[in-house]
Amino acid sequence: MSEMEDNSDPIHDMRVSFKRLKILLQLLELISDSDLSAKDECQSFKKLYKVSGGLRDVHVQDQILATYIDQSGYAYDKYQEYLRQIIEKRNIKYQKSKEDFDTGFFLDLGEKCSRIINKSNEENIKIETRKLLAIKANLIRKAYHRKDDEKRFHEIRRYAKELQYLNNILDNKLPVENELNIKADRLAEIGQMLGSWHDKLTAESFLERFLSKFEDSIPDKEDYNNLLALIREEKNYEYQQLDKIFIEEIKIN
Repeated sequence: MSEMEDNSDPIHDMRVSFKRLKILLQLLELISDSDLSAKDECQSFKKLYKVSGGLRDVHVQDQILATYIDQSGYAYDKYQEYLRQIIEKRNIKYQKSKEDFDTGFFLDLGEKCSRIINKSNEENIKIETRKLLAIKANLIRKAYHRKDDEKRFHEIRRYAKELQYLNNILDNKLPVENELNIKADRLAEIGQMLGSWHDKLTAESFLERFLSKFEDSIPDKEDYNNLLALIREEKNYEYQQLDKIFIEEIKIN
């Protein structure tokens, strides 16, 4: 495991906070009748969010590799070193972005949000929440039908997560079943499955790049090819399970 791993959970927590803030801002934009622009406000943390995402991705790959090492007993030393170097480079960018981030943004935004909430009422909030739920559910359907390959779940995963965060903000009272034929707790389970599938998709991409870069200098290439085959097998299985859920439970067709 990389020496940088201990820094991964705070980064994950920060990114989750930004994601929750983003969906809250989208709700407040609807409530305020566009007095607030979620897109404009999100620009303030877009760079930090993006850079931290790149670092988070490789932290996850480091953790996934450790699982495969435990299963196989093979160290994959060269790949571990490859991931460690990427972590070090991306951590430098992340630290710079964090230093450049203006935390005063949160104070100003908090005042804007408070004004919007104080001017609104409970019934209006409920109406706009249901509207946002319908918008996200429709985006999930569109993403599913627009693409006919596995990568459609990459986009769907983002919308499903947004609905989970919106449900958390509303104390688990979001009527998800009105739009997606499943309850909020089942959506959370599907979100976990989408996350696991996405990690395998990313693992496949990372390992493919590594093998392409060091194709002529890996003495134990067969072991790496076997690992890649295993990752693909698990990824494809999880994709099939997700597709079945969307057809049979969500009734996406």
